[in-house]
Amino acid sequence: ITSVLTHVKSILNVDDDSKMRRNSANSKSLKLEALCLVRIMVSCKKHDPTHIKNALLPILLPEICQCVKEDWYKVIAEALRVLLEIPNLMILGSASKPEMDEVANSLYVAIEPRL
Repeated sequence: ITSVLTHVKSILNVDDDSKMRRNSANSKSLKLEALCLVRIMVSCKKHDPTHIKNALLPILLPEICQCVKEDWYKVIAEALRVLLEIPNLMILGSASKPEMDEVANSLYVAIEPRL
């Protein structure tokens, strides 16, 4: 799981700057597909929630929160769907109080500007 999330992180970190205008649509589509994969992994009941939590929090949570600030509405919507699954993952993964506080703060900071 850790290796998959590390590869997804490299996809989500791609910037859509002026040098990549012609590849911008491709990178946005790739980000959308990567977020769909993460959502499915997080919500799937076949994986151990503790393993997913321990891999997702340090590796990918900041990038998912950054995706909420994207320009393309489909990426924003899918990032919000992923973030919607995080609280349940924290409960099922037996997260500690400091972990829950940190995740709650990250989710709030990511979502609040969109309200």
